[in-house]
Amino acid sequence: MKKAIESYRRAGEIDARCALAYAGLAGSYAMGIWYIPLEPREAMSNARAAAIKAVEIDPNLLEAHLAMAAVLSYDWNWPGAQREMETARGLDPNFSDYGYAYTLLLSAGKPDEAVRWIRRSEELDPLSPLVGANVGQILYYARRYDEAIEQGRKTIDLDPNYAMAHAYLGQAYIQKRMYREAVEELQKAIILAEQNPEVIAVLGYAYAAAGDRQQAEKVIAELTELSKRRYVPSYSVAEIYAELGRKDEAFAWLEKAYRERAPGFVDLQVEPTLDSLRSDPRYIDLLRRVGFQA
Repeated sequence: MKKAIESYRRAGEIDARCALAYAGLAGSYAMGIWYIPLEPREAMSNARAAAIKAVEIDPNLLEAHLAMAAVLSYDWNWPGAQREMETARGLDPNFSDYGYAYTLLLSAGKPDEAVRWIRRSEELDPLSPLVGANVGQILYYARRYDEAIEQGRKTIDLDPNYAMAHAYLGQAYIQKRMYREAVEELQKAIILAEQNPEVIAVLGYAYAAAGDRQQAEKVIAELTELSKRRYVPSYSVAEIYAELGRKDEAFAWLEKAYRERAPGFVDLQVEPTLDSLRSDPRYIDLLRRVGFQA
């Protein structure tokens, strides 16, 4: 992702009227807050500037509207993000990767539509590990865990070195209480993703779900130490505390994530890992504050 950011930046310097370069730069920054992960505020400030420029140069460029959708999602402007997605889809219904669109549909209470849309993307680009991993992720958020596991295995067969396929498969295994398999997949993902803190946090959640409090707390300590050197998503730490039953600490980390505008909030309405918090008034208040209907 860092290489993509640099490549798109150079392309924009070479041709200041290349809308695709700016759209690619915006999209790379937006994805970077998930996959590197970059600090959200700085990354999305850069994404916003690039997305606005892309739309100004070419209002009919699909990728420019996808970039704007990502920016608006970060703003928690869900209707605006949805409009940008619909504009993009209108420009090319056969485009295979709509990124945030699937989760937006889930958050809007349309899981079946989200799955249909992502399956269509898979039909258009069946050999893409990115699309394949996205299928597994959406099935996970739609709580269709058996299908998510089947999809994860299929994507790994396609590309055994694609880190997020292992991570998403691990998440699905957790929800099926297949903890040994989950840990195995997540440990692979951590290596392939070069110690991505978000994936490390999922491993901590797996240990917590399996009842191994000692290992879960060890992961929290590792993430705390890691945060001194790089950005660690507070949202992901909150998930571990939630599964440990330590609700006050979970909400403290969610509040920290709120101040950071952590990208995980796009999933707040559908996130299985936070189910233990849903009935708490603090969670309902948090949903309202990020623009979801509680």
